Amino acid sequence: MEKIELALQPLKIDAGYGSCRKISAANNAGSICDEIDRASLQEAVAVVWLEQEIAVIRAGEELKSLLEKNIGLWLEMRIFNQQGELYFCNQGDLAIGRLRVDGAGGEEDMLPQEYVDTVARFWGECEEAPVDGRLKLQDKERKLSLSLPLAEKTAKFYGLVTRNYVGENSVTHQAGYVDYRYLAICEADV
Repeated sequence: MEKIELALQPLKIDAGYGSCRKISAANNAGSICDEIDRASLQEAVAVVWLEQEIAVIRAGEELKSLLEKNIGLWLEMRIFNQQGELYFCNQGDLAIGRLRVDGAGGEEDMLPQEYVDTVARFWGECEEAPVDGRLKLQDKERKLSLSLPLAEKTAKFYGLVTRNYVGENSVTHQAGYVDYRYLAICEADV
C-alpha cells in the first residue's frame, strides 16, 4: 500500500527480509555516482539537502549535474526507490552512509526485519500540468513551493512514504524505530 490509505489505517507492523551495510566514498561527483550505480537503484528519486535549499530530483544525470555544481555545498542525500535507499552524509573529504535494501530473502546477507510504513503529505497543492516531467506543489499562503520529479498529474496532493524499521534499543531494551528510509512519493488526496 503506497497511497494515502496508509495514513487512514491503524499502524501495522509488517515483516520481510533486508540488508543494511555501511558505505563510504570520496566526496566527488564521480565516486558518489559510482556508488549509486553499484547500488542498482533503478528509476530512483534523490533528495539532496544543500546549504540553502532542498532538491528533489531524479537520480542519474540530473543528480550528477547537481553534485558537480555543488560538491562542497551538499549536507545529506537520500537516493531511493521501492527496493532500497542509499543515504550519504557529507563529512568533508568523504561521503559516509549506508545502503539499505529490502528483499524477499534467500541471499546470505538478507536478515529478517519488521517495519511500519507511514505517509506524510507535502505542503502545497498541484494545480498545473507537469512541465518537463516535474510537478510543482504550491502553498500560496505560506509562500512555499516544491518541485517533484513526477511525469503526470493525477492528484491534487502528494506525500512521502517512509519505511520505519522496528528494533530493540540496546540500552533500554524497549522496542522502537532503529532506522528509516524513504520509499516513494505517492498521491495523497483524501
